[in-house]
Amino acid sequence: KEIVKDEVNVKDWFITAELPNMGYEQYVVSGVGTTSLATLVTPELKNEAMARDIIRQGQVLRREVNYALNDRIILVFSSDDAELTEAVASQKEMIMKALQADQIVSQGEEDKGEDVKIDGKAVHIGVQKVKS
Repeated sequence: KEIVKDEVNVKDWFITAELPNMGYEQYVVSGVGTTSLATLVTPELKNEAMARDIIRQGQVLRREVNYALNDRIILVFSSDDAELTEAVASQKEMIMKALQADQIVSQGEEDKGEDVKIDGKAVHIGVQKVKS
């Protein structure tokens, strides 16, 4: 089951005799049966998607300043958008783990920073290597 989740890039999957109908689109697979795909985007999924975009931008910055894989950083994140700020707050642990960040701050020194758009909203993301 875990392999299927990873390969298909889904949160979960299951087999059932009855198809749910709320938030699902149904597709018939010839001769095999019916497959349903959940298309409802919950606030939690949206927060996770925005957090993954922040992680991707942070990884680009890490690469551009040639940080080693084990270098710890401080992530600088600022946005006037409440939805993005909530996404960072709710996904803080995932973001910090993925970027090897000791903390996330709204302003501070940066080795590299960029103004980018995430979900069409303005964001500033920067990285600073933690000094040993």
